[in-house]
Amino acid sequence: MAANELRIDLEYNFGLYGLVCSLKEYQVAYYINELLGIDLERKEFLSDGFVNGGSLIFSTFQAETDSSSLRLIKNKAIEVEKFRKPFFLPEIKEYDYFLQVEGELHEWYEEKLFSLLKGMIHIQYVKQLEVENIDLKENLIY
Repeated sequence: MAANELRIDLEYNFGLYGLVCSLKEYQVAYYINELLGIDLERKEFLSDGFVNGGSLIFSTFQAETDSSSLRLIKNKAIEVEKFRKPFFLPEIKEYDYFLQVEGELHEWYEEKLFSLLKGMIHIQYVKQLEVENIDLKENLIY
């Protein structure tokens, strides 16, 4: 008997920036709030369904308007003792944070946001990431 296969093609219409920064997540959120004039609010995101049945909790900050949203995601999980790779995006663990920008903000800030982030003295390195090249890009849809 032939097996049926379900394929879902998701759209990844958002910008993603990798940030290297030694500050705590609330400090990074504060400086991004100051820079962009937004109000990132703390949320905790639970990611479950791993191979060994465990769950990871990631610290996130989120700001939403009617037409856009912005998320700051800490790459390393809050509690890490049970996992070898306790990262939100394990294949790019060299980044401390990810900034995900969707909607109007993404379209308006695409060029400008990179230069603004790069100019922040608290961030050592910024890179605009290509979502299509990330293996676990499904982690970014929640």
